[in-house]
Amino acid sequence: MSLFAALTDKPWLSPGLGAEARARPDERPGPWDKGIGLGLFLFVVTMLFVLLTAAYLMRMGAHGGAEAGSGSHGASHWHAVGEPPLLWINTAMLVASSIVFHAALTATRAGPSLASRALLLVGGLLGIAFLAGQIALWRILDDCTHALALGDAACAVRAAAPASAAPVWAANPATAFFYLISGLHGLHILGGLAAWALTGKRVLAGGAGIVRAVQLCARYWDYMLLVWLVMMGLFVST
Repeated sequence: MSLFAALTDKPWLSPGLGAEARARPDERPGPWDKGIGLGLFLFVVTMLFVLLTAAYLMRMGAHGGAEAGSGSHGASHWHAVGEPPLLWINTAMLVASSIVFHAALTATRAGPSLASRALLLVGGLLGIAFLAGQIALWRILDDCTHALALGDAACAVRAAAPASAAPVWAANPATAFFYLISGLHGLHILGGLAAWALTGKRVLAGGAGIVRAVQLCARYWDYMLLVWLVMMGLFVST
């Protein structure tokens, strides 16, 4: 090959490569794939929840040390968060949402269809239902004053709360941590729903890149499910 031919060669226009790229354009990430950005974002979110988990365990440890030692009043109001049935219902909805998103991804890979769009819609609606269930759960905990915590089975509090007119979240650091951690998780679910809406709009419009968009949406939902399962396990076990 002459020097001029080598300098003017355009391998990206070769028939074989071009045909392959046109066949599966959304399976060939560019120099800055959106998956890299999502991975970096999830790393930052992971560090945030790790720090919150460490703070939760340290605060709980301070309560245990106070009980074993002098019984300091500042650490004596730690009471385990209860397990209302709605907690498990919400968890089941988030699990179902993640499964449906993967079903939508499989259907989208087979080609855009009514089934793939319906599955994507159902996955997002389950996410909305989870968020609505979380809000209802926060209201249940907020309504559990000391009288309810002592006698109402719906609150499912496993330890007697101190006699105080203040809401449980104000009198119990464990409940305050539950509000904080589940609230941050809910905000990230809300962000995921925004991404889901954009993905749905892109799927309806058709064109290249829809498989990758649904794939990233399903990946984000898997991460949110994993975080929730870890956090729920932490609250239930402590």
